[in-house]
Amino acid sequence: RTMAITSGNNTVLIVSLDVCGINDTFAGIVKQEIYEKHKIPAAAVFINSTHTHFAPVSQNWFTWQPPNQLPDSLFLYSVVKKGILRSVNEAISAEKPARLYFGRGKTDIGYNRSLKDHPELYDSDVDVLKVQYTDNTESYLFLAACHPVFSTAGTLHYTISANYPGVARKLVEERTDTENSIFLQGTAGDINPGDNGEYISGEKLANEVISVLSRPMNEITGSISFFLDTINIPVMPWSREDIRKLRADNIDKAGDISAERDVKWSNLMLKYLDEGTMPKVMPVYYHTLNIGNWKLAGFSRETTTPYSFGVKKMWPGKHISVAGYTNDVSSYLPSTLHIRAKNYEGLGSFFWYGMPNTFPEGVEEIILETIEKLAR
Repeated sequence: RTMAITSGNNTVLIVSLDVCGINDTFAGIVKQEIYEKHKIPAAAVFINSTHTHFAPVSQNWFTWQPPNQLPDSLFLYSVVKKGILRSVNEAISAEKPARLYFGRGKTDIGYNRSLKDHPELYDSDVDVLKVQYTDNTESYLFLAACHPVFSTAGTLHYTISANYPGVARKLVEERTDTENSIFLQGTAGDINPGDNGEYISGEKLANEVISVLSRPMNEITGSISFFLDTINIPVMPWSREDIRKLRADNIDKAGDISAERDVKWSNLMLKYLDEGTMPKVMPVYYHTLNIGNWKLAGFSRETTTPYSFGVKKMWPGKHISVAGYTNDVSSYLPSTLHIRAKNYEGLGSFFWYGMPNTFPEGVEEIILETIEKLAR
């Protein structure tokens, strides 16, 4: 689903995908086609994945089992890409005069799954954008942070689903008699659901969105600007000796999924070393849409909670919403706390993503300081 917002000569597109994630190369292909048709630059196209774990593979997972290492090209290009382009075309063609309003609520659908000593590291904000058209119709965009990972028993476990974001959208639309609500995924990298089922969390979220809509909201006025910045973080790859040792330690553990992952990862890293293609940096893309007095900030990768808190502190008097999973989901984006703990977000997940290593300690400070200096 896409929301197109135009003010003056500038148009921005906010796109929401019910997939686990996409790679930056795919996002670039899509944005180029959008530019060729509509002359809307890449920095004005904000593509957010809801991160549902119940969708077909839509990005590269080189260390996974063979059926999951690459997305099916027919699905990726005939379903996902065409779906994005169709929704963009529909959003642009359906534009009509409207006023925008911002409101914020709170939810308890998630908790910090990895930093158990820091329960305060959960961004419980529910941000809501109301589009009130001059013909008295409305549509809504809302953002919350929580992994859509409910593993329901039975056939639902194997059913393609938007998970709780889809439940919330459906309920919001039914209870407000509207259509085409959009959900954006926040900084949910370290946040898991606390409820027992997607229908419970979906209803909780929908109820809070409707509650925000029932209260006075702040009108958004002003011009539009947009920026897409790249922050390159140096990465220290493993030595050839350490990679070979990891491979040797796991090569005889057939059937052990983690061991098989480590062997695939080792083979991939040795290939990079042999070819001279080992990545020296891991880019983090930071996307900013300034729509009047509302700022929508988006991080690439599976962004953890401290980044949301860090950005919001920079603009205390501004309505600011922070999303993860934007434009590229190529690894986790951990904080120094995660890296020091060597937990899943701070270390283990990087093997699954086929990265040369985790980020260095201090990455959070480097990124937030860069954003503050950019002052976008």
